[in-house]
Amino acid sequence: MPSSPAGTSWKKSAKGLDFGNHYGYINSVMAANSRFAVATHLCAALANAKAGEPQCSKYLASSVNTHPVVVRRIMADLVKAGLVKAVPGKLGGFLLAKPAAKVSLWDVMQAVDEAKVFAFNPNPANPECPVSVRMAKALRPVFNQVQSSVEAVLRGQRVQDLVQR
Repeated sequence: MPSSPAGTSWKKSAKGLDFGNHYGYINSVMAANSRFAVATHLCAALANAKAGEPQCSKYLASSVNTHPVVVRRIMADLVKAGLVKAVPGKLGGFLLAKPAAKVSLWDVMQAVDEAKVFAFNPNPANPECPVSVRMAKALRPVFNQVQSSVEAVLRGQRVQDLVQR
């Protein structure tokens, strides 16, 4: 575990490292976005269901262990992207719009996330700092390489692959 600055305490918690109170404000570790993981889970659950049998958001939510509203919000993005069909009515729910073998994980990622692995610091560079003025240029090729690798891996994986594992 890294050493902590004077007056702070870093401890391991269920959410990762807790950086405690540092310089008068609370630091927290940014949580990773889980929308892609949940959307992929939902698509796999639909692929695993009996053909032509819509799955309701309550059932899907129990599979993911979340609230049905979370499922419906993610499903709205998947419907908009043409990956899932919404079936209205009392016996309605959701179906995959295409065979699971035709849905790549990259398709799912694009439907629910920004599809960018990393984002640059949104704050302007500090012109007084030699590191700050060079950071975006230094990171750009690294970010591009990682993005290309992630896209290639996700394009090569299908929802059907997950169901068959």
